[in-house]
Amino acid sequence: MPPDCPKRKSRPFGGFSLIELLVAVAVLAMLLVLLVSMSDQIMRVWRHVGGQAQTWQEARSALELISRRMAQATLNPHWTYDDPVRPTRYLRHSDLHFLIEPAGERVGDDAGPGSAVFFQAMLGATTNSSNRSLTGMLNTCGFYVERGTVDAPVVNAAAGSDRYRLMEARSPAEKMTAYGSGGQWVTDAVESARPIAENIILLVVRPMESTADGTMQPIGTQIAYDSTLGATSQPQLATANQLPPVVEITLVAVEDSSAERLSSLTLPTVGRFLTNAQFEEHLSRLEEFLVANHIGYRVLRNRIALPNSKWNG
Repeated sequence: MPPDCPKRKSRPFGGFSLIELLVAVAVLAMLLVLLVSMSDQIMRVWRHVGGQAQTWQEARSALELISRRMAQATLNPHWTYDDPVRPTRYLRHSDLHFLIEPAGERVGDDAGPGSAVFFQAMLGATTNSSNRSLTGMLNTCGFYVERGTVDAPVVNAAAGSDRYRLMEARSPAEKMTAYGSGGQWVTDAVESARPIAENIILLVVRPMESTADGTMQPIGTQIAYDSTLGATSQPQLATANQLPPVVEITLVAVEDSSAERLSSLTLPTVGRFLTNAQFEEHLSRLEEFLVANHIGYRVLRNRIALPNSKWNG
């Protein structure tokens, strides 16, 4: 090397100084922390979206099930004398029953808000294997919302959590007790109830009829229907021993991620959802409450015709 050429100093760490290496490591660490944070946020969003999708799908499936079951409701009415000894007139008669009432009437203390509906349908459900080929057997069926403690994990609800659940009551054919049993048939049906959907906070079932201009309107002033009322009155009530021609079903479902917060809140439903005139107003008040408390929700509605109805109201 020529004597006038400066001597080059050797640099450790592959040509990088210690400071440059430390800066690179710090930048790499920051990038790793950022990637982990982004991955965690993506996973949380994914779980939230997935939970939402499952909740809404479950609610839609529940609405479809209720619609399908109620479309099979029957009363099998027939005309008979008012008095077999001294007959004076014909009356519609049925041994079966179609009932819509506030859920708290006979369901019990755990009943949620809104309606309970009970009826008979030829579902062919039985616990006796030798009867399973008899598809025309009658079953009592019903739906209502219940609030209570989940005893075992169901869908997304952990055991021990306090949840609103949509219940289906379906008595097997051999325990069908509608014939002359008063209200015992409802009690028997409730004993067979099972949850079919979590996080359904409201079920309202309203009987409907068409008007002269073809629009639909609720039957009566109350959100209720009892096919046995007025069966022997003169004149016989239009609803006596008849199915309503149409029923409107309303479900309110909440996000699974929001459901836990509801355990510490009181829904604004006490004394509400009892009259048709105030139904839309009360539904709006419930929606405002859910929005104010940051509860994600959806309202699902469906109207179905009852093919077995012989309505002439």
